[in-house]
Amino acid sequence: MQIFSFNYNESLFLENQIESFRKFISDEIVFNCVDNSTKPSVKEDIKRICEKNNVRYFDVKNPSNDVGSQSHSRALNFTIQHLLNPNDKCFLVDGDVYAIKPINLDETIGDAHFAGVYQKRHIHEYLHPGFMFINTPKVPNIKELNMTPGPVAGVNCDTGGQLSLFYKKYNYVVKYLSFNNLYNNLINYPETHITKPEIHREDLKSIYNKDYGIEIIENKLIHFRGGSRWNNDILYDKKVEFFNEYLRRSKNEPL
Repeated sequence: MQIFSFNYNESLFLENQIESFRKFISDEIVFNCVDNSTKPSVKEDIKRICEKNNVRYFDVKNPSNDVGSQSHSRALNFTIQHLLNPNDKCFLVDGDVYAIKPINLDETIGDAHFAGVYQKRHIHEYLHPGFMFINTPKVPNIKELNMTPGPVAGVNCDTGGQLSLFYKKYNYVVKYLSFNNLYNNLINYPETHITKPEIHREDLKSIYNKDYGIEIIENKLIHFRGGSRWNNDILYDKKVEFFNEYLRRSKNEPL
């Protein structure tokens, strides 16, 4: 299983991601880091972490004004066109995703052509491009896929929106993985409830119920979301504090 970790202007999560994947993923994995950062100092940090941890590093040159979906899609398209092994399945994943329990990725994707976290824009259903498995040997025309955001049959979609048409064109099977919002998990399962009241302010509650809330996927992986700070989240530091407290409770190393 090839893993491609996408990192943009933030090195905070990468080393812990590498360690958690190697600890909990039972598949034989090849870990690759795709760096689409625009900050030279961060690129150096990411490259240093990769060298230290024996991870393959790929530098995607980005215009300085490339942000958000434009930058992410550029890195994804580069990976699809140049890095995928046609004989091996792959996991395209944001750099702020950790494994928190044992997991077998091959079993997770199963016989599906694609698997990942469900996303929808109007009538278009597709996968979150920051958490997506591709059964590459079963998708021989993968290089036709364009992840660039923009209009899809008249509907403006973000990165990966073209997937919805790609699936239908070739009748590909898509497996949607289970995921829950961390804030809701903490409410629903008191045994994991975090008791630090300053973290549960109302201004934080909103971000756990929106697109950039922390997610638990298949009860085995955790996605911080927005770890690159591309959306200038004013609650970023509090969110990191919340995230770290959860990792402590789940006996993983905090950032």
